[in-house]
Amino acid sequence: MSQPVMMPAAQEDFDNLDGSLKSSVSAGLLKLQKDALKLSGPLSGNLSQFRKIAVGKKSLRIIFRYFDHLDLVVVFVIGWRRNGEVYRTAAERIREDLQG
Repeated sequence: MSQPVMMPAAQEDFDNLDGSLKSSVSAGLLKLQKDALKLSGPLSGNLSQFRKIAVGKKSLRIIFRYFDHLDLVVVFVIGWRRNGEVYRTAAERIREDLQG
């Protein structure tokens, strides 16, 4: 599998993390590169086409979409799990992308 592709907003999420969290996220991205489907979990509802992986002592989530026919991981959000924050951010970004 190729290296995960970061959407610009996800890259900004990554850039805003401190060093230790960047290391955790980088390790998570490497896992996705090896076997994205096996090492992640599906989301539901309006995010049902997306998957998640926990990183940083399970306090952060990487939200991504896997395109099977391309064997490609596209990261949409890197954020805190607390109070569903990362999932709300993902839904907002997807809605914005659809509106163009």
